[in-house]
Amino acid sequence: MLRSLRIRANLCIATAIILLVFAKAGYAAPVITGWTWPTPPTPKPKSTPTPIAKPTPTPVEPTSAPTTPAPPTPAPTAGAGHYSMLVPGATLPSEDSCAGAVNASPIVENAPWNENDGTGYNSNVPPSGGVPSYFYENAGIGELTNSDFATVDGAYAGTTDDIFRVYACKWGIDEDYIRAQAWIESGWHQDCAAAHGGTGCNEGGDENNPPGCTYNIVDTLISVGGLFCDLEGFGGLSGSNQYDSWSIVQNKVYYLWMTWPMMEESTPFGVDYRYAEMRGCVNGDQYDYFNSQGSGADYQNAVGAAKSDPDGASKVAGWSNLQYLAYGCVDTHYSGDWFNGIADSYLSAFLDALSSAPWPGGIK
Repeated sequence: MLRSLRIRANLCIATAIILLVFAKAGYAAPVITGWTWPTPPTPKPKSTPTPIAKPTPTPVEPTSAPTTPAPPTPAPTAGAGHYSMLVPGATLPSEDSCAGAVNASPIVENAPWNENDGTGYNSNVPPSGGVPSYFYENAGIGELTNSDFATVDGAYAGTTDDIFRVYACKWGIDEDYIRAQAWIESGWHQDCAAAHGGTGCNEGGDENNPPGCTYNIVDTLISVGGLFCDLEGFGGLSGSNQYDSWSIVQNKVYYLWMTWPMMEESTPFGVDYRYAEMRGCVNGDQYDYFNSQGSGADYQNAVGAAKSDPDGASKVAGWSNLQYLAYGCVDTHYSGDWFNGIADSYLSAFLDALSSAPWPGGIK
């Protein structure tokens, strides 16, 4: 095939040369006869390929349903209504969330002396610099851990009832437990006008027992040289006052020196601190302390039962497992020990108040 094409090309070139020569010489081009263009060979047909059918894919059944990742569990948001006791280890809402919910349905001031004594205790929040570092570094020493108090700030300002509700929400404590304990402790009094140039003070307790400074503690801004003496004669009161109790829920600053002066100055701080302490107790964080007193086993059993079966019957007739634990954590604020299910005069007074709601406003 290639050779035939070459012959044809050579003949064309030769013919063109001859015609050109004759034209220049004045001759007519000769007529070539007896020759035709060779006919190219007819190509042999190729076989038509048989189309191959595309295979149909066989669906593969999944061995299991596709797994969709579960969305992260959001932090609980406080809602309106009564705040009840939560089990050990419960996930708690933030103070901001609780404040927002309480502010959406506020309660009027039923204890005006906490606001109108010229000091504004219910509006007092920690100074602009925040709660001093010595508090966070030393809170819980001897009984609980620092982490139990890491978010204590006393930053909510409101009526006495609303302060109770915000910190009940924040720490997962029944709001009526706070109302009842504050009632038997102080009659809902945070005020101490004598500490601010006025007359009278509703704080109280065991003055002069023991006398003198809190000693042998760490060296901080308020305990220089390991001595805390700020309560001696505080506010013009007689006696050293070192063993007196402060705040609406009466905390002994002789032991809780790191809470000073916030404990005396601020209703929100006093309540925030006390129920952070109670939440630590409910969560089981006081085991080492109670065990050192010989009551660790009953306390540990109470925490376990309240967590696994909060509504189940406890060893005290009429109390659920969660109530048994909560009442024990209320009572230790007074006794300093685990109650082992025995109601002393303090716990009896608390339960009576819880039932009759004698506090200002009587709200339950």
